[in-house]
Amino acid sequence: MTSYDCDLAVIGAGLSGTALLATLQLQGWKGSALLVEAGRGPGGRAATRLRRDDPDWRLDHGAPVLHLSSCNDGPLADLLARLQGMGALVSCSGDAVCLGLEGVQPAGDGGDGFAAQGPRWRGFPSMASVSEAMLALAGDRVRQHFGQRVQGLERFAGGWELLGQQGEVIGRAPVLVLSGNLLAHGRSLAMLGVQNRPLRDAVPEGVDGVLDRALDHLDALTMEPRWNRMFELTPLGADATAWPRLIGFTSEARASWGLDRLVLQPQSNGRVGMVAHGFNPEVSVDPAWLAPWPSLAAALASATDLGVMRWGAARPLDHPLPAAWQWCPQVRLGFCGDWIEGPGFATAFGALRSAVDLAAQLLHSEQGLHPGAEA
Repeated sequence: MTSYDCDLAVIGAGLSGTALLATLQLQGWKGSALLVEAGRGPGGRAATRLRRDDPDWRLDHGAPVLHLSSCNDGPLADLLARLQGMGALVSCSGDAVCLGLEGVQPAGDGGDGFAAQGPRWRGFPSMASVSEAMLALAGDRVRQHFGQRVQGLERFAGGWELLGQQGEVIGRAPVLVLSGNLLAHGRSLAMLGVQNRPLRDAVPEGVDGVLDRALDHLDALTMEPRWNRMFELTPLGADATAWPRLIGFTSEARASWGLDRLVLQPQSNGRVGMVAHGFNPEVSVDPAWLAPWPSLAAALASATDLGVMRWGAARPLDHPLPAAWQWCPQVRLGFCGDWIEGPGFATAFGALRSAVDLAAQLLHSEQGLHPGAEA
């Protein structure tokens, strides 16, 4: 078997995976790509929850905002400018407050769990719009598979074969990019019931020294299970103009309530979608979360629970993957995401920046992509 379905396969349609594809197109690459995403749509941890019974409902259940550092020139600045020009990325710098056990706190008193300062952006009309816009920039040479989880990887004839949950072949490509570390991190895979590590199974130790070092680094990362619990509220009252979009918590409030933050998103017909981000999905709902906003606090008692989204990422909180190991040339494998070393590490800016950096390596490495490739 020597034929390929496309020139590049990308696993994951979050910010970094879609930014990689958009950047390649903007840099003049003419090849074809396969994008595989386990979720029902793009966005990853900046995705949007839709409801089959309510076409007007849009709830950003992951990242509530994007913290984007200043970027004055280069491919990343061009990408951000295009997203703003398309209306998919808008400023939301005035929508956040910090809440402590004693009430709303002054800006800057948010403890270690709340970034009250600096520019904030969000997708419009929803967070998924950012990744959707980048896929639009990537063009029609990207074949998209949503709702498809990659369960296995195989190496053949110098290329990669992606296998689905039943062992079926999803696609074949000479170059593969993982826009997350799930398929390389054993403990995260175990949470999904996958006992093997597909990337290590596909490439034995000693084949690519860069990949060996990257996998050893990933072995040392801890898994950080998190959850996002979603609600529908129907508040009554005249304080709607005072409702924030993002409620961060002081360290003491986080410890007391088991929450990282609350995100409020007005919907149609006076409803409000609320996402509680935290550590324990069984935590009891507490009106104290919303005490400064009486109508919201009252509505919480009769809120409709829309379920829980669980995340199980390996989080390199202080040990990013060295940028020198982002591209593994011998096996033609790349990594991108907010977990790669560099400016903006552990933020949306880091996810976008890592994708732009990897695009440059793919286009300029002898083992990477050919600028005029045609599948």
